[in-house]
Amino acid sequence: MNINQLKILALSSMFFDHFIRIFPLVDWFLPLAEWLSSIGHEDLSIWVVTWIPHSLVYFGRVAAPVFMFCIVEGFFHTRDIKKYILRVFATGILAQIPYILFDLIQDRLYGITGDWKEVPLNILFTLSLGLVSLWGLIHARKKVIPCWDWVLLYLQVL
Repeated sequence: MNINQLKILALSSMFFDHFIRIFPLVDWFLPLAEWLSSIGHEDLSIWVVTWIPHSLVYFGRVAAPVFMFCIVEGFFHTRDIKKYILRVFATGILAQIPYILFDLIQDRLYGITGDWKEVPLNILFTLSLGLVSLWGLIHARKKVIPCWDWVLLYLQVL
């Protein structure tokens, strides 16, 4: 897979993960489980309601590691690291408003009242902080602290 295909996989996985947070998978499989129960397959009915939705949730969890991989690849292939960090951080700021709205809608569906100030930051802030830490590690290794070679050598042994 190339990087664009990985990004499409991560986007579809993220969409699926957010979609099933609002429309739970159990609700999709209840008619099938009721039909199986009505024809005498109780064990299969329970399996359909519990294991199929539980296993499909893992597809939504693929997004974060793939996005992290893409961020690291972008870090090593960018010409200007500071602009790259700024773009990811600015995208995180722009994406925070829809993220807050989505989180509040999800809470209201489950009867939870919340305030927009209680919503955590989205993953793009975490990714931008990861970029800053990578940049700091590379910068420290090159110019400031030559003993980082010992730390990296130790981490490779582990």
